[in-house]
Amino acid sequence: MMGEILKQYTGACTNERLHLFLQFPDLRRFFQEIDRKDLAYHKASKSLREEHNKAKYSFTFYYSEEFITESSR
Repeated sequence: MMGEILKQYTGACTNERLHLFLQFPDLRRFFQEIDRKDLAYHKASKSLREEHNKAKYSFTFYYSEEFITESSR
């Protein structure tokens, strides 16, 4: 039963998570651990996405600048 509740919590939206958190006080420690892991995952994903975009735009800018320099000769 506990495993099912934790699976449900993991897949739940914020509102459903709140209801489960209030409904099962004995499992709050596990719920908080799930929330911490989700937050860490989202921060890491955001950071990787920002690095990817930064690299993509600097690559585009570098070659655009090189093209402009070559075209104007």
